[in-house]
This record gives sequence, structure tokens and C-alpha cells, in this order.
Amino acid sequence: MRSSIFSWGRGSPAIKAVEAVREATRLTTYLDYYKTLDEPGYAVLVTGPWGCGKTHQVKHALDEAEYFYVSLFGLQNSEEIKAAVYAEMFPGKSRMKKIAGAADGISVPVPSVATVSTKGLPSAIVGAILGNQVNTSRILIFDDLERCRMPLNDVLGVINRYVEHHKCRVVVIAHDDMVEGLTPIKEKVFGQTIRVSSQIDGAFESFVQRFTDAEDRAFLQLHRAAIIDVFKASGSLSLRNLKHSLEDLSRIRRALRSGHLENEAAMRELVGLFVALSSEVRQGNLTQKEIGNRAGARIGDAVAEVNRRGGAEPEKSAFKKAQERHPSIDLSDSLLKDPLLVEMLFNGGFDSEAIRASLDQDSHFLKLGAVPAWRAFIDFESVGEGEAEAAQQRLLKEFDGRQEGEHALMLHAFALRFMMAEHGLINADRRSVLDQCKAYVDDLEKGGRLAPLGQNWTQQRDARREAADGIGYWVEDAYRAEFEEIGVYINAARQRILFNTLPAEGEKLLALLGGPNTAFFEQVCVQNRAGEYNFSVLPVLATIDPAVFVDAWMKAPAENWYWISGGLFNRYKNTLHAMLSDETEWIRRVLELLAAREEEASSPILKLRIARIKARSEIPPLLDDKDAMDREHEEAEMAARRKPSRSRPLAPVLGEHEKPVPSARGGVHKPAL
Repeated sequence: MRSSIFSWGRGSPAIKAVEAVREATRLTTYLDYYKTLDEPGYAVLVTGPWGCGKTHQVKHALDEAEYFYVSLFGLQNSEEIKAAVYAEMFPGKSRMKKIAGAADGISVPVPSVATVSTKGLPSAIVGAILGNQVNTSRILIFDDLERCRMPLNDVLGVINRYVEHHKCRVVVIAHDDMVEGLTPIKEKVFGQTIRVSSQIDGAFESFVQRFTDAEDRAFLQLHRAAIIDVFKASGSLSLRNLKHSLEDLSRIRRALRSGHLENEAAMRELVGLFVALSSEVRQGNLTQKEIGNRAGARIGDAVAEVNRRGGAEPEKSAFKKAQERHPSIDLSDSLLKDPLLVEMLFNGGFDSEAIRASLDQDSHFLKLGAVPAWRAFIDFESVGEGEAEAAQQRLLKEFDGRQEGEHALMLHAFALRFMMAEHGLINADRRSVLDQCKAYVDDLEKGGRLAPLGQNWTQQRDARREAADGIGYWVEDAYRAEFEEIGVYINAARQRILFNTLPAEGEKLLALLGGPNTAFFEQVCVQNRAGEYNFSVLPVLATIDPAVFVDAWMKAPAENWYWISGGLFNRYKNTLHAMLSDETEWIRRVLELLAAREEEASSPILKLRIARIKARSEIPPLLDDKDAMDREHEEAEMAARRKPSRSRPLAPVLGEHEKPVPSARGGVHKPAL
């Protein structure tokens, strides 16, 4: 690992590693001394962070024949502890059965031996029999103190009996949080406390040897140094996290083809990236939201730096802090795509096909899969000159052939075309490139190859796109305005396509008035049924003739009237002044026609039914609110026009060669080539 990680500052991974080795040596040295004592009269307490491998280190410091090991996990009373100790010291079932055969009516749960039924003796006598049968030839290790279900003082009282009454040598293992809660009885029981830290190197070897697949072991050993260095850099104190990372790496390895595994540079990148992100996620440093948009997280940090006020340091995001812990790894590297990482790190899903597809789209494996031209070219800094030129020619050819029609990916091709013009790779200026991109969009629209905006069209129209396919757009300050203009142009075209579909959709909605009673309601107002499309924010009703709509309403089944009325009110109660303002005059006309129908009603019952349509009383206040908001908006605009302008920059503006630009891997490119 690079020297930037092994800095020798206070608290650095290197210093922590040295301290961990010293602690391990101290533990071994002390236990070597302790096991020579016949009747020490005190127990040894071994502590350390949760998951740091305390049990492994204690067992490793002793030979297997030098200790009895008892876990206190789940034990509820002193009899269970005594039985567990007895079962460890005298493992032969025949002797236990012999003792049990002399008793009557009591069961003694004994781990590894099962619950032993007794006959004839009360539990106190059975407990005394078990508790007084003690083998003092070895050290007695009590583990999982914090997981015992007895009160702490009672547990320590039982342990102290083995120390003082039976003259045993006892080692107790507990994590730091438990030690902080120990009562004054601790001083009576423990004569020595030894704190240990994670022994990462030794734990790595132990974990790897547990893999039954020889290829898994070979793969992990090949990347041993990188795995250990990255794990130490993360600052994780839990060896369980290391164990989980190794298991996950083995699952990734099994998904890969030989062509992937043989690319050493790609595998080094993959291992470092995954171990770093896995460690950060397991420690709670990075959330699913940040992993799901790594490029956005990194771009956000760059924007915060650019917009900083004066000399004030912007607050560091969680992603930036994690990146600083791993300076030699790009945590936004797209070798593993964001959705894939979310599935692996948060859901435990390792889709072999998705893993291979993600790698195939990376610059390391351009020959393994069908890679879009923009993706091949955007990594021109990482490939040979010949490959970069070939990718550029392919990108230019695909542009001329209008081969990319997906909105987000099309912006990649457009951004790179601006970049090529800016740096003399093609003979064009920014304005001509903008015109070329608009012509591209026009051709797609005419050819029916441009998708309409979706249901949430207002958000899609106004959204500022920063990245696609996990990679930030290559946008420099010099042509940022033109890039944003083409983004608006695409949205306008897609909105036109969407609105051109509305008359046909309006006919379908009109037919629903006479259909199942809730059908119209479900299509025209917001529903909480995930994934179900409706027209709640599309001004589709404005395409229907109000007179035709009212006529269809009056002819609809009686039970539908309630739902039609409710659908209209719920449609407009939060959106009339925003997304559905185009329907303002439409709904005014519908209300007027309903009033006219009431006056013309052929029977008193029909007249009363129309009069009691709730939408007629519920919607007018919404229209009044919208009118008031419109007036306030107009007055504010007029006041702004009358007020003398005082223009000043909102934030320091950097020159085109100073502002960072998202790279192909979500990092930062210097605009200068």
C-alpha cells in the first residue's frame, strides 16, 4: 500500500498496527507466566473492541491442551455455568450419566452433552456435585461475559468461586463496553487486565484457511497485502467485518470469467474498491443512499468546495471522509456499478450475470462486451493512443448515425462532443456543436425514437442531470451553459411527445366514467400503489371537451358519481397551482356546466343529486387560492422589474482551468489535456 496510507502520524494505521503487535506479545507473555502459577488467587480479564478477535488471540497464546473453554452465552443461572464447566472438564458422557442416575426429577442442561435428566436429588445437591468436580490442571477460560443472562455480580461471584475455592487459573474475555460497566467486585476477582486489538494479519490467515475451495484461497492470498492494507486504512476494529469481506470476495470471484481474473490490474482495482466500501458500509460510515449515487456524492463535494464562502472550510460529507481514509482508491470507481453494490452490500445479493456485465462495461474489458462509444472514449487517459483514437472515431460515427437515443446516455455523447471541440479534437466551436446536438434531437423526435417524459414529467423536466450509468458527465466551465441548454432542449422535445399522446389518453379516461365505479378516481389522482401508472400530474383532462365530460358524467351509473367527484377534488387539492394549472379553465367550465345542468334538471331527484356533488363546493376554494397566488406572483414580478438591479456574484467563480470536473470514474479531471 502506498505511503500515503502508512503515514506515521499519531493514530495512523501503521502506528495502530505496531501497537496491536505489542499487545499480542504482551498477552502471550503474560499468559505464559500465568499458566505456571499453581494457585494465583486472581483471574485475568482480557478486553478489547467488539469483534477484534479476543477469543482467537487468547486461544492462540495457549496450546489446546492448556485450557478448558466455556462460553457463557445464554446461560441463566449458576447451575448452568457449573454444568458447562463440568462438561468441558469431564467430557465423557458415561460419568455424567452415572451422576444423573443417582438423582430423581431434575434436568441439568449441559452444553455438548444435552439436557441430562436426574432422579432422586434436589437441584442444589446436583449443582453441588457438578460444582465440586473440578480439574485444575488447565486454565479455565470464560468467554462471552456480556452475553450471559445472569446479573453481572452473580456471574462474577460464580467465577470467583473457581478462583478462590477451587484455586483455578481463570481467564475471562469481555468487550470494552462490558468492562466499563463492571462493579467494584471486579477488583476482587481480577488481578490483571490486558487489552488487545485486532490482529488483522493473523486473522486473515485463519479466515482464509477455512475456505474449502482451493481457488478461493489462492485468490485471497494473491491479494492478501491489498486486502489487509485497505482494511487497516478503514479503521475497522472488528475482524468480523474482515471475515465478511473475504466471504463476499470469494462470491465475486466465482462469478467472474477467466478473462476477468487474468486481468491483474482490474482485479487489484476490484479488490481494493470492494473491501474499502464493504468496510465503510459495515461500520455505518456510508449509507445505501451514498452507495447508490457515488458519482453524485463526489460531485456534491466538488460543488461545495467551489461554492465555499471566503476561507471557511465546507463541511465534509460522509463520502469525502471515507475517500480521505482511502486516498489510493477511487471510491466512485464504476468498475462495480452503484445498483450492483447496493444489492451486494445491503441485500446480500450477488448476481453473477450482473457482476460480469458490470466488469464488461469497464475500460479494462472493452473487448469482452459491447461498450457504448462514449464509454470507450471517456477513458481515453487510461488506454493506449491507438485505442483512444479508435474510440473517438467510433463516437463521431455513432453521432452522425444517431445511434444513441436514450436521454441520459445521449448527454454523455453530447458532453464529449463539446469537450472535443473545446480542445481541438474536432473542427467546431461551441455554438456549432450545440446546433449539431439540437439537430440530433430533432431527428430522433421526427423518427419516433425519442421517449416521452414519464408520469413525473415536471420533475424530469426540471431535474439537473449530473451523471448517467454511474459516471459523471464531462462538463467544463467553458461549455457548461451550452450543455445545460441542450438538456433543456431534450426535455422540451420529450414533453411535446408526451403532450401529443394526451388526447388519446383523454378518450380512455372519458370511457372510465361509465366503467367500474373507482376506475376514473384511480387514474386521475395520486395513489399509493407503487409502480402503478396514472395521470395524476398530467394535464390530460384539458384535452376533453368540458361539455362532453359533463354529459358522460350525467350518464354514468349513480354509484360512480361519488368517485368522479372525489377524483376531481383529490386531483386538484395540491396541484392546481402547479403541475395542473393548464386545467384551471377546464375545471371552471365543468363547474359552470354542472350548475346549468342543475337548473335544467328534469326531476327534483336529479336536481338534488347534481346540487349535492361535493366537488362543486370543494373545488372553488382551490380556484380562489390559485387566483390569489397568481396575483401575488404577478405583483412580485412587477416589483422586481421596478427595482434597480444590483448584480453581484453569489459565489466565487473559478476559471475554466480551475474548477474540478467529474471524471469517467466520478473523480475529478483537470480540463487541460
